[in-house]
Amino acid sequence: MKIKYVLFFSIIFFNCFYSQNIDKIYKKIQNKLQDDDIYLDLYAVNYYPAQAEASDVKTIPLYKGDNFAFEPGEGISYKFIYLNETIETDSLILVEIRKYTDASTTGEGGIFGSVGEASISEDFVVTFRDMQELYFENRSIYNQLLTTIIKLLRETEPQSLLKLDLEKDNKKSRGISAKDNLDYLNFAWVNSKHKYPPLPEPATGVRSVRRGRSQASTDSPFEVSWDIGKTTFFYKDFMDYDFSRISVELNMQNSLLNLHPWQTMTMGFGIRNLIFLTQNVKNMQNDFLIDTRIIGRFRLNTSGFASSIPFVFTEDPKLNVGPGIEVDLSLSRAFGFPFMNLYYSAGSEDVTTPYVKVNNAAYFTFSQWATTFSFYWNTNESRTLRFRLDVGAGRFDVIKATYGANIKRSLVYNSIHPLLKFYMNFVPEKNELFSASVRLFDSVIRLDFWLKILEFAPSHVVRFEFSQISSPLYRKLKPWENDGSSMVGFNYRFGF
Repeated sequence: MKIKYVLFFSIIFFNCFYSQNIDKIYKKIQNKLQDDDIYLDLYAVNYYPAQAEASDVKTIPLYKGDNFAFEPGEGISYKFIYLNETIETDSLILVEIRKYTDASTTGEGGIFGSVGEASISEDFVVTFRDMQELYFENRSIYNQLLTTIIKLLRETEPQSLLKLDLEKDNKKSRGISAKDNLDYLNFAWVNSKHKYPPLPEPATGVRSVRRGRSQASTDSPFEVSWDIGKTTFFYKDFMDYDFSRISVELNMQNSLLNLHPWQTMTMGFGIRNLIFLTQNVKNMQNDFLIDTRIIGRFRLNTSGFASSIPFVFTEDPKLNVGPGIEVDLSLSRAFGFPFMNLYYSAGSEDVTTPYVKVNNAAYFTFSQWATTFSFYWNTNESRTLRFRLDVGAGRFDVIKATYGANIKRSLVYNSIHPLLKFYMNFVPEKNELFSASVRLFDSVIRLDFWLKILEFAPSHVVRFEFSQISSPLYRKLKPWENDGSSMVGFNYRFGF
């Protein structure tokens, strides 16, 4: 019996002690909000109940058991105080509600009828503790308040309570990176020739402020991207599923070799499949994503056409790219690893009919592979300037076939080289303007650049593109290489 009494009084003592600690914590936070809010990175938006719609929240339950009701009337206004979304949070966080009463308009002025700021009283009608209890106990009302704030933000600019000059004190964060797939998605939305679906709106009706780009709105089920080296096509009615998104691709290029489109003398045709591992596009920002391309590569004699295209400035190609299958994978982050990219291509090794020869010999490449890890970061929270760095290695073979009475073949090149590629995207006000990338592979530098030059409704975009492949650095030119080349062109995108 004594043990029961000891346990009983121990539980009572623990609850009382814990409750007192919680009360002290809430009191400290409330005092901080009331006395030192100019040092806190909080925002406020005005709310006038007299102008509110019928669907807005009218009463709010308080933690003591009372109910707070908005009071419409002349000279009465409210401010929703909230914490803006950050890297660690996915939405706005409500902090408290303050009531402001202008005594000069309500007839409650002082003896001398003072006006101005001194006549405006401030009351903390819904405290931080009230809002926290509301979040855990009445989530539906909390979400309605959150939706009301978003509606207000669409019509007016918020007021920052922070009075410190962060730029002057050099306290603005630099080099931030998202902990989820946001940076990966931002890059894909801007650069991928296959469209990534936009993030869905939250169920509460709250518009996400972490969206990396302004999403174009079009009712067309088609999505098309076309340029001089690649065409992609998507039709929503037959290619969009809950767990994947399929599109088709036709290309005249190779993603690893230092060659411009049409210089490969091949044509590739296949499918791209974006797979959501949880079978739900709504989880795309946190899901494990697999973006895979499977391309069948066929030989096509474009040796004379490659150097005669008005937009390609190069010599005739010298390297015969063999037919085969290409598999290209991009994987989102898993198990703490960086984002990963894998490429592999192989096929038949027939050297009997070359499209181009060098003297009495021909050079072929039949297999290639590359693997890289991708790292993303941004200059600041607005993500206006975005960067990506690919670090890895790649390899391709070169077989020399000498023609005479019999064909003699020999492997003349089969080396692994480091692969480094750096991207920079400039996206002011969520509007993608230009992108540039520099790649170093096999001692050759490749520069790619695009600039948006035209955009018109409902979802048409035209980009100017430029590509430059340098001469080899720190080594001699190999027999199958050209001494530098460049290309200019345009990319038309619809529905992206």
